[in-house]
Amino acid sequence: MKFDSMPVLEMLKKGVALVGEFRGSTVDVVPYVDKKTGQRTHFNQCLYRVELESSALPVLLSLSFEDGKESTLPQFKKGDVVAASLSEYESVRGVIRGRVVSIIKVG
Repeated sequence: MKFDSMPVLEMLKKGVALVGEFRGSTVDVVPYVDKKTGQRTHFNQCLYRVELESSALPVLLSLSFEDGKESTLPQFKKGDVVAASLSEYESVRGVIRGRVVSIIKVG
């Protein structure tokens, strides 16, 4: 198997990156009330469940997208090794939660 390390190196240059095994994903519509206008609105997000390669810790990665853009989301199969570049992250009760800038299949 040939491995191209350039995309992963670019992610590391941008900031926090992690590599893990893909476990599944769900697409959610999150409703909220805009504080400025008081109108109800929503945004879409995709939650990726990943297990870290090094320690087998669970990771939840969220990626927001616009209406009608579900087809442009990256598609992975269970067991694929993925690399994700994060804009922010936190660890709560042993689960790492983060916002994805970009996510790619590595292996």
